Amino acid sequence: MMLRMFSFLAYAGKFNKIMSDRSEKNSARHLVKSFRSFGRDERGVTVVEFALVVFPFLFLIFAIIELGLSFTVQQMLAHATEDVSRRFYTGQDTKENTTPEMVKDRICKKIRFMPVVDCNNLYINLDNYSTFSEVPVKNLVTSNGMLGRPSRINLGGPSTINQINVLYRWPVLTNIFYYFNPNVENKDRVLPLFTTVTWQNEPFS
Repeated sequence: MMLRMFSFLAYAGKFNKIMSDRSEKNSARHLVKSFRSFGRDERGVTVVEFALVVFPFLFLIFAIIELGLSFTVQQMLAHATEDVSRRFYTGQDTKENTTPEMVKDRICKKIRFMPVVDCNNLYINLDNYSTFSEVPVKNLVTSNGMLGRPSRINLGGPSTINQINVLYRWPVLTNIFYYFNPNVENKDRVLPLFTTVTWQNEPFS
């Protein structure tokens, strides 16, 4: 009787071991099958691909818009400054009939092509010099994006040498160039657009 019981227990142990091995093999097969099914399942692929592409795409779009707007304002600012300086060196506008408000208004009218352009962000310096060697060429724009020369209009007379410096603090709409320009330590999301013209007045009377 005892011999039969031991035989039964031994058989039961072997049976349990066999069933356990089969269960582990089935689990492993099921896991492999699940991974294969997951790999073949293409549901949600479009959403994942869109999430990976949308942020670089939007970044590129905003960069193009920002670059286009700032380049347009820069070109219009340079054109307006050249137009104002032309009136000075030909004698159309002289020291006697020129005011800071008039110069600022003329330049602002030429660059105000959209509501975001604010003339309060426009800074102008105009000075006259005895020789061209005295004309400043360095530190015309500070590290925080401001005009390096005092904002004033000091136009010279006939045959004098003059320099006009114009800076517009362009509000960066998407803040992209703020990170691309580490040399400018400005904290209020502006890109300094600067232009300068140096000339010698004609000997008008």
